[in-house]
Order: sequence, then C-alpha cells, then structure tokens
Amino acid sequence: MTPFLTLFSSGIFMALAALHLYWVLGGRAGLEAALPQFSGSSSSPGGSSVFRPPKAMTLLVALALLGAAGLVSLEGGFWSLSGLKDWVHGATLLLSGVMLARAVGEFRYVGFFKTVRDTRFGQLDTRFYSPLCLFLGLAVLWVALN
Repeated sequence: MTPFLTLFSSGIFMALAALHLYWVLGGRAGLEAALPQFSGSSSSPGGSSVFRPPKAMTLLVALALLGAAGLVSLEGGFWSLSGLKDWVHGATLLLSGVMLARAVGEFRYVGFFKTVRDTRFGQLDTRFYSPLCLFLGLAVLWVALN
C-alpha cells in the first residue's frame, strides 16, 4: 500500500506543479476556477477573485509542489539522501499537516468549513479541491508513518 500511495501522491503533486507552471507560462485554462471568489460572483466572469497571485508566487507554488513530490518519494524510499532521514521524516509530517489544514480551510473561502459556497470556486473546492487535499494529507501521513 505504501509504494502505491507514495507514487500516486507524488504523481498528483507533480501534475499540480505542471499545472502551475502552465499558468506561469501564460496558460489561462482553469485559472479562474482555481482562485477563490467573492460571494455572489459565480456568474460574473473575471475580476471577481479574492486575490490575483503574481507569476512569481505561482512559480513558488509550482516549486513547492515539486518539492512535495520529491519529499514524499524520499520518505517512501524511492530514493535517499544520506544523513537527512530525520529531516525528511519531519518535513513529510509537516507536509501532511499542511495538506490537512488546507482541507479544513480558513472558514471563509477555502476548505470543508468555508462559508462562501455559492461561487464556482466554492463548489469545485467542496467537490474536488478539499477532498483532494484531505486525501493527500492522509496519504502523506500514511507514507510518513509506514
């Protein structure tokens, strides 16, 4: 089970990193659906996002997602860095916590307990994004503890 969860979760992190790199390079598909929106803006296109991250921030997210993929594959034993086992384990537990916290959310726009649900992002977050973060958090925790 652990090798499967390691490969699957690392693959998801890499796919998400690729999506963020696509946005950095100017791609637009899916971008609006990936940004939290103010309430009541589900039908108004563009300009309704809570924030617009600059390309540099999107690039940092892509790099962090690539790092997460590498970290999980390290912890899962697919490769190793001698002398860093304790650091990798701690960082993997932290990554699990970050993903679980993202699933819970900040109680307004993001997560299972958000109050703004009537937007395109809110609906997608409830159906896909938060469950994916919950899965990743639990999968990474499984890899870390096994």
